Amino acid sequence: MKKTLTNFDLQELERFMTELGSVPRIFNSEAQFQFELAWKIKEVFDCEVRLELLSHEYSTTRNYRGKERPYIKHEYTDIILEKEDISIALELKYKTAKRDQYHLKNQGATDLGSYDFLWDVHRLQILTGLEKGGNVLRPCQRGFVIILTNDAVYWNKASQKSKIDKDFFIDGDEKGCGTLTKGEHRWCLCDGSPGIPKTVKDTFRQNEIDLKKDYNYVWREYCNLDKQEKNNEFKYMIVSV
Repeated sequence: MKKTLTNFDLQELERFMTELGSVPRIFNSEAQFQFELAWKIKEVFDCEVRLELLSHEYSTTRNYRGKERPYIKHEYTDIILEKEDISIALELKYKTAKRDQYHLKNQGATDLGSYDFLWDVHRLQILTGLEKGGNVLRPCQRGFVIILTNDAVYWNKASQKSKIDKDFFIDGDEKGCGTLTKGEHRWCLCDGSPGIPKTVKDTFRQNEIDLKKDYNYVWREYCNLDKQEKNNEFKYMIVSV
């Protein structure tokens, strides 16, 4: 008998990730990761599993031929689980460093990757009612943001010299634990002063991210590949919203 959605929690997600990592399942794309995790959830839980569902929209502007024009921005959620009056949202991030054997590209730009992870936390705050913003089409009671990566910079970011994205670090301490601190997170200029760097100016990433509560996080082992090659270690982190 399948489990009910009321039993879906952080521990269940960790169990799914452990099962995928034990094979190990190395994905060629974020979409493949999304599909295989959704498949595992559907096998165990009695619920509808919907992918890339339009869940939120808001008014903004964009530059068109030198003029700012208003438009409606639509946001889609990677996975939404639904059963009667229960709805749970999941956002996934899959960030890779080069690994030829598995045809993994070196995505780099870990500053933007860390920002995007926290942006997903912000988006789920809106869906779960922790934060106001725009028109919520698919309100959810709970949400989870997952990042899976073999780029060690994400969990060792504290050793880097970069200052512009210091507010968006998602690295852990030597025990792999930490806290995403409540409050506004913003970019800095290279000298550490407040400001928007050129790499994010005029993009959605120039926005500050306001975390409405402290989020505890832990980097967990996903799998270890052949240690004779670089980027052999995969880790994941899940934040519960």
